[in-house]
Amino acid sequence: MNVSSITLLLCLLSLVLIGCNEKNTRDIKVSGSIIDSLSGQPIESANVTLLCWYDAGWEKTDYEIQDIVTDSNGLYEARFEEGYKVIVASVAPEHKKAMHIVNNLNYSKIVVNLKLRHDSTSKRSSGINLEDYILSDTRSW
Repeated sequence: MNVSSITLLLCLLSLVLIGCNEKNTRDIKVSGSIIDSLSGQPIESANVTLLCWYDAGWEKTDYEIQDIVTDSNGLYEARFEEGYKVIVASVAPEHKKAMHIVNNLNYSKIVVNLKLRHDSTSKRSSGINLEDYILSDTRSW
């Protein structure tokens, strides 16, 4: 191979690698609130799990996960480097799990507010794995 062939090959390879992540949005900020569906009051210390799916190139996708606890105003915030879909799930003591999916991220600032339904039979939320809940509920896609 001569120098011009190697240069052409490197240029083509660079274009392919740049194009691999074209469906990802960069610098994603996801924020929102978790509130009680009946009272409308914020839920402090609710568990929130966020999965941000990204195109990892060569027809491979993966996700980054963040587990967060809401503040005293029921608010949460997470940041991701890149992605094309975000799934937010939450649970709190005496409340049922809730989940919301944002497909095809067109903006880097996403707001997802969840209303959790009261469930007096659910006293604990610490034993619930929200990542498993998200993946099992969305596996059929």
